[in-house]
Amino acid sequence: MFAFVLSAVLLAAPLFGQSEPQDAENIIESVYLARSNAAGEPGDPVEGFLTTDVPIHCVVYLSRAEPVAVRLNFVAVKVPGVRAETHVVSASYTTKEGETRVFFSGRPHNRWHAGRYRADIFVGEKLERSVEFDITSPPAKPAVNALTGPKPPTRRQAPRRRP
Repeated sequence: MFAFVLSAVLLAAPLFGQSEPQDAENIIESVYLARSNAAGEPGDPVEGFLTTDVPIHCVVYLSRAEPVAVRLNFVAVKVPGVRAETHVVSASYTTKEGETRVFFSGRPHNRWHAGRYRADIFVGEKLERSVEFDITSPPAKPAVNALTGPKPPTRRQAPRRRP
C-alpha cells in the first residue's frame, strides 16, 4: 500500500509543478494612446490629453495574425456633466489575415470635456483590455495684442488726491 501511495505522489508531482499557460488566451499584445503627429497619424504614446487633442488615437497590437473583430469604446469615467459609463465614441474593425495592428481614432463633435476616461478594447465580444486616461483643459494664455505683443501685468495705483 505504501508503495502505491508513493508511486502515485511521484507520478502526480509533475502535474502540481506545472503552471497555467500564461496569457494563452490573451490576443492583445499591447495598447497605447497617442496624439496626432504632424501627418495626422498616431504619434508617440502619451498618458494624458488636452481638451483640444482631437482626435485621440488608440493603437492595438494583436498577438495573432488571424482575422478577428476588434472594437473600441471611449467611456466617460468621471467627467463633470456626463453620466458615468457613457460611451462617448465607439469604433470597430475586423482585421484581415496577416494584420496584427489596429488603429482607432476617437473624436467628439467639438472638443473633449475635461475629466477621466477609459478606452475599452474588445476582441470578439470579450473585453480584453482597459486603459484609463485624463483629459485636462489647456493652460490659460495671456491676452495678446497683435501690435504690441503680450499685455504686461497692470499695477493698481492709488487714486490721485486733489490739492
